[in-house]
Amino acid sequence: MKTRKAIIAGAGIVGCSTALALAESGWEVSVVEGQPGPGLGASQANGAQLSYSYVEPLATPATLSKIPSLLFSANSPLTLRLRADVHQWSWLARFLLACNTARVQASTRELLALSRLSRDTLDGWMHQNSWDCDYAMPGKLVLYGDADSLNDARRQVAFQKPLGSRQDVVSAARCAEIEPALAAYAPTVAGGVWTADECVIDPLLLARSMTHKLQADGHAVTLNQPVQSLIVRGGRVCGGRTAAGEMLADAVVVCTGVDINRLIAGLVPRLRVYPIKGYSVTLDMLDTAAAPSVSITDAQRKLVFARLGNRVRVAGRAELVGYGATITARAVDELLDGMRTVFPAARWAPDIQPWAGLRPATPTGLPIYGATRTDGLFVNAGHGALGLTLAAGTARRVAEVMNGCCG
Repeated sequence: MKTRKAIIAGAGIVGCSTALALAESGWEVSVVEGQPGPGLGASQANGAQLSYSYVEPLATPATLSKIPSLLFSANSPLTLRLRADVHQWSWLARFLLACNTARVQASTRELLALSRLSRDTLDGWMHQNSWDCDYAMPGKLVLYGDADSLNDARRQVAFQKPLGSRQDVVSAARCAEIEPALAAYAPTVAGGVWTADECVIDPLLLARSMTHKLQADGHAVTLNQPVQSLIVRGGRVCGGRTAAGEMLADAVVVCTGVDINRLIAGLVPRLRVYPIKGYSVTLDMLDTAAAPSVSITDAQRKLVFARLGNRVRVAGRAELVGYGATITARAVDELLDGMRTVFPAARWAPDIQPWAGLRPATPTGLPIYGATRTDGLFVNAGHGALGLTLAAGTARRVAEVMNGCCG
């Protein structure tokens, strides 16, 4: 039987996962990336938490109630800067429509099912391969600053329990027992939600490991050379053009994050994907005993803390401000101030590693993956802040669809 060939446009975690899932299904894959290495876009230094039980969309009634503060507060961790951009306004309108309880619950159910598939898939890959990616299962503790927020979290835990999530609502004192590095900060919070089986992984190291695996198995990975346009013949996508020439294939999967609409324009309706900018700093710890050993999320500050070996990654902010990925000093200062406040005894080397990236988000929080109305063209994008968590799951789903229609 003829070997099926697929081009994967984009070598972030989503693209690499898609390529790996297709390769396992018998496809010959070619990954094509414009950056000098894999995982250098939204994947590079994101929050590093595999948050399988924390997939509730950003579009919720609670977020809707905070819209005024997003517009007018200079210190909000969520920033909205309105632009003369019809696509931003269209995205925001759909986002507002999604901020209702019924839609949130439906989306959460779908995302939890997808996250379980993603966990199973990534766990399988990690067990099959000797990838050095700072992969661990330290558990995750989400801290809530007031009783109302904790009660909201309690209701979410109850909603997710019959859907397979194993979580416990815990007191502030119990938070300090779970993570001793919180001893000074825990008395300031109302409590938390503890999930013992949550994981962390370095996304950049994971992307590199995936591409090395693909190359070792005989698949092509082309860097510094983006797919510039798609080849369409007889109404079917049959390849892509790069600066080096044409590449032909039986199918093309576009996994280019916030840039996805540029490549698929004219072939399918515009996807509702808009960038949400996030930041991180990665700190080399001088005293690991004072650093967190479990994953921490401070819900009030909208900060996440992930332990990666002897490093701690602090990530946060969600900015709808357009397509610029400039690192701002204020954002970095906020992350460092958060680290000092939550873990006052922690000490780190002076050469911090700041980062900013554009997370491709949909209004509903649901990623867009699978076939399009144009034969031979598939997409996998729109994961928002859950790209690392959901990539393996959507990759598996895309492979299933392609195996069914391109056999």
